[in-house]
Amino acid sequence: WYNSSLQMARIARAGGYPYYHFLQPNLHMLKGKPLSHEEKSKLDSGKQFGDRVRVGYPMLQKLGQRLEAAGVQFFDLSSVFGASSETLAADDCCHFNRKGDGIIAEVVGRVIVQSWR
Repeated sequence: WYNSSLQMARIARAGGYPYYHFLQPNLHMLKGKPLSHEEKSKLDSGKQFGDRVRVGYPMLQKLGQRLEAAGVQFFDLSSVFGASSETLAADDCCHFNRKGDGIIAEVVGRVIVQSWR
């Protein structure tokens, strides 16, 4: 994950293109978002993912900091939903509904547009 991101950034840079690495939010590691009743039930049914995510995400976040230190434009979106209490999860793993995807897309778009200015 880390090495492939570094390689993609190098390839993009060599071609004169920007490269962005976004760590998407995950139902099992949302920062600051109160879970809706529906999301809590999805969390319960997705326990097989939860342990892996709770162990893996902090590792990805640390590696993301290393990517930033290496010059990669890395963005941790795990807190992108803020304090929204709306249901944004589409399943018990890692996919979001149209509203959740829209929030993520808006943030990604804003980051890219701001970096071009």
